[in-house]
Amino acid sequence: MRMKKFLAISMLTIMAWSSSGCSDNKEYSKAVEIHFQVFYPENHPFFADGKLVKAAENFHKLNPDIKVIIDYLESNEAMALTDNDTKLLESDKPQDIVPFAINKLGLAEQNGWLRDMSSLVSLSGPGQMDINQTILEAGTINGKLLLLPYAVNPRVILYNKDIFDKARIPYPQEEWTWEQFRDISKKIKPSIGSGSVLPYEPLTFDVLMASTGKGILSPSGDTSVGYLDSPEAVRTIQWLNQYYQDNVDELHKLSPKSNSDALDGFVDYSTGMILNSAFSKFYSFEGTNKDKLGIASLPYFEAGKRANAIGFSTIGISQKSQHPQEAWAFIEYLTLTNNEDSIQFSDTILTSAKVAEAAGQTTDPSKSVALKEMDYVVKSSSEANQFFTQAWNKELTAQFQELLRTEDHNIPARLHELALALDKELNRLKTIDEQLE
Repeated sequence: MRMKKFLAISMLTIMAWSSSGCSDNKEYSKAVEIHFQVFYPENHPFFADGKLVKAAENFHKLNPDIKVIIDYLESNEAMALTDNDTKLLESDKPQDIVPFAINKLGLAEQNGWLRDMSSLVSLSGPGQMDINQTILEAGTINGKLLLLPYAVNPRVILYNKDIFDKARIPYPQEEWTWEQFRDISKKIKPSIGSGSVLPYEPLTFDVLMASTGKGILSPSGDTSVGYLDSPEAVRTIQWLNQYYQDNVDELHKLSPKSNSDALDGFVDYSTGMILNSAFSKFYSFEGTNKDKLGIASLPYFEAGKRANAIGFSTIGISQKSQHPQEAWAFIEYLTLTNNEDSIQFSDTILTSAKVAEAAGQTTDPSKSVALKEMDYVVKSSSEANQFFTQAWNKELTAQFQELLRTEDHNIPARLHELALALDKELNRLKTIDEQLE
């Protein structure tokens, strides 16, 4: 399978480091081409700044016997990983380096689609893996390193400094709780109408649940019974409902808010705080207003602990690759070395601790907050089960949102009903997928 080709490199900054500057001292038996699959068209905005081309050119100069070819999509649409990564690896001649969804890690091992990169790491010389252990473990199964995270997406609290200043409220500190978040929200509300907006959605619930030590699903991702209906889940829904009651008045009725509601209020300065990605950008906080955007760490419950249900983007090396060592050498260039290209890529992605320090991430007021969140990584439910997001159909979403109007004493039973319904849908989707294979 070969698509439109171009000498470049895909977005790739995995958290690792080596004292060696490059792989120019390695010898390969013959000149080879390494193909890297990108599920984007060549004209995608990500490729517009030229950093990718420069990185590939620099790598080729250091390693004349290795040429990296990017295989773009021929369409104008970015392609989801839902089915395309498995189809790619099942083909006769897949690319050497491929993106692959981490929630299908078990499937990759079962079918032998990806190489164990642990042995390739040892071949690359005296390098020390500088990847957060929890993040590294997310791509490891039965001792096999099949996937490397090249991007992580920590959730944080974004806040409007201007609103905090006018309300004379101190900015959130690194260690703060959801109870403090709720209290600050109530103090801000009289001056602007909405102190904060937490969407009444499964994603928000999963983020809140992480602080209790549990998620919506079991760690294996096989079931929600015992998790979605656990005592921790009951207390979390009760807290979220109480938070929503704070905003009920003559103008604001008791109704679930969406992520769109949160974003709309934040960009027009009518909402003080929102839960969002650390790398979110907003037109109303650019230019002369860029200093008004504040980033705070993710809160935790007083009775819980800090935890961040982070999303991962991962890549692997195809089992069918004829040049796995050379493919790893290409990955190594931007992951195990401190060079101009690895620092350039760290502008938009969290990287290794040492590259982050070289790039100034550790001292940047915003990026340093996101960097610290990696110390509290836990796997989100969407990363634990490939069908999780799809399972939340219209009926299940409505059933979840009805919890907002449920009396506290009825919440345990309603959550158990929801857990049974979610398991049924997850199993249905899994069965359909297996029948299509």
